[in-house]
Amino acid sequence: MTPTAWDFRNKLLAILNGARHNGKPYVDLESDNLFAKTGGDPNSKRRISVCHDVMTRMMRPGDTVLNESGTATAQRF
Repeated sequence: MTPTAWDFRNKLLAILNGARHNGKPYVDLESDNLFAKTGGDPNSKRRISVCHDVMTRMMRPGDTVLNESGTATAQRF
Protein backbone atom coordinates (compact mmCIF):
# COMPACT_ATOMS: atom_id res chain seq x y z
CA MET A 1 0.00 0.00 0.00
CA THR A 2 1.30 3.43 -0.93
CA PRO A 3 1.85 5.71 2.08
CA THR A 4 -0.33 8.81 2.32
CA ALA A 5 0.27 12.24 3.85
CA TRP A 6 -1.49 10.93 6.97
CA ASP A 7 1.01 8.03 7.18
CA PHE A 8 3.98 10.41 6.85
CA ARG A 9 2.58 12.75 9.50
CA ASN A 10 1.94 9.94 11.97
CA LYS A 11 5.40 8.43 11.49
CA LEU A 12 7.01 11.86 11.91
CA LEU A 13 5.02 12.48 15.11
CA ALA A 14 6.09 9.06 16.44
CA ILE A 15 9.75 9.87 15.73
CA LEU A 16 9.50 13.30 17.37
CA ASN A 17 7.65 11.96 20.42
CA GLY A 18 10.18 9.15 20.81
CA ALA A 19 13.05 11.64 20.70
CA ARG A 20 11.36 13.90 23.25
CA HIS A 21 10.70 10.90 25.52
CA ASN A 22 14.41 9.99 25.32
CA GLY A 23 15.47 13.54 26.18
CA LYS A 24 16.93 14.45 22.78
CA PRO A 25 16.96 18.21 22.16
CA TYR A 26 16.43 17.78 18.41
CA VAL A 27 16.05 15.24 15.62
CA ASP A 28 17.70 15.47 12.20
CA LEU A 29 15.57 13.74 9.60
CA GLU A 30 15.79 13.37 5.83
CA SER A 31 12.59 13.08 3.83
CA ASP A 32 13.99 10.03 2.00
CA ASN A 33 14.47 8.25 5.34
CA LEU A 34 10.98 9.12 6.57
CA PHE A 35 9.62 7.93 3.23
CA ALA A 36 11.46 4.61 3.57
CA LYS A 37 10.28 4.14 7.19
CA THR A 38 6.67 4.33 6.02
CA GLY A 39 7.27 1.63 3.41
CA GLY A 40 7.32 3.91 0.39
CA ASP A 41 8.58 2.84 -3.03
CA PRO A 42 11.89 4.69 -3.59
CA ASN A 43 11.00 5.15 -7.29
CA SER A 44 7.83 7.11 -6.48
CA LYS A 45 8.96 10.74 -6.83
CA ARG A 46 5.40 12.01 -6.37
CA ARG A 47 5.07 10.37 -2.95
CA ILE A 48 8.50 11.64 -1.90
CA SER A 49 7.23 15.12 -2.74
CA VAL A 50 4.19 14.58 -0.47
CA CYS A 51 6.52 13.42 2.32
CA HIS A 52 8.64 16.56 1.86
CA ASP A 53 5.50 18.75 2.02
CA VAL A 54 4.35 17.08 5.25
CA MET A 55 7.75 17.62 6.86
CA THR A 56 7.75 21.28 5.85
CA ARG A 57 4.22 21.86 7.18
CA MET A 58 5.14 20.20 10.49
CA MET A 59 7.99 22.63 11.14
CA ARG A 60 7.68 24.93 14.16
CA PRO A 61 9.62 28.04 15.16
CA GLY A 62 13.19 27.00 15.86
CA ASP A 63 13.15 24.09 13.38
CA THR A 64 15.53 24.46 10.45
CA VAL A 65 16.09 23.13 6.96
CA LEU A 66 19.58 21.64 6.89
CA ASN A 67 19.69 20.69 3.22
CA GLU A 68 17.23 20.86 0.36
CA SER A 69 17.63 19.43 -3.12
CA GLY A 70 14.69 18.88 -5.43
CA THR A 71 12.07 16.79 -3.66
CA ALA A 72 14.44 15.67 -0.87
CA THR A 73 15.12 17.64 2.26
CA ALA A 74 16.96 17.30 5.56
CA GLN A 75 15.41 19.11 8.50
CA ARG A 76 16.15 19.58 12.20
CA PHE A 77 13.07 19.38 14.40
